[in-house]
Amino acid sequence: LAPRSKVSFDRSVLRRIAQDYAQRLGAPLGKETRMGVWGSEARYDYVAKTAGARSALEITSNPVPYWEWFVEWQHESEGETNVVVDNRGSLITIWREFRSGPSRPALSVEEVRPLAEKALRDFYDRDPDSLRLEHAGSDTLRGYATTSFIWLDPNEYHGLKQRYTVRFVGREIAFLSSRYQLPEGYNWRQPTRWGPPVLLALGAVLLIVGFAQR
Repeated sequence: LAPRSKVSFDRSVLRRIAQDYAQRLGAPLGKETRMGVWGSEARYDYVAKTAGARSALEITSNPVPYWEWFVEWQHESEGETNVVVDNRGSLITIWREFRSGPSRPALSVEEVRPLAEKALRDFYDRDPDSLRLEHAGSDTLRGYATTSFIWLDPNEYHGLKQRYTVRFVGREIAFLSSRYQLPEGYNWRQPTRWGPPVLLALGAVLLIVGFAQR
């Protein structure tokens, strides 16, 4: 059922949606370096095992995304900007790299929290009061002083928990993310694709047998 949940994305549409999010963030774009798609097989596998394949198909179409599309740009001086959206065009992650420019003073958690809550509303349409604040603190990222916040959605989707992360460098957003995470202790390994190697080995054996008989 997993391939049925895939929605084809027109590259020009994806580029326009990603550019819009990046511009709202104020991130420089520069030269486009990558565009692609990947699947969230681990989340699908977990839901399929706990609630059945059909439930996994329904939940990975809405609200938990199975497919994720990304666009990446590289700016000469400012570094990398990466935008990830789901099959509905909704934002999953924006990551902006800081390399140069004016110094950005470190701000306290109290100063940045109103900005983080506004970003949560503007980009994800979520009210911070409906979420549980798990983390609020300051640290460093590649030499820059940052302030970050993590909110947890109290609602679970078949055991999957959604977390929102907002990280600031000064008053500028460096990272935004909305992710559904697997329960702790659940380990998923991607299935080994035995088909092609087995067919090649069988073909080699038949070829050797054929020559021997001849």
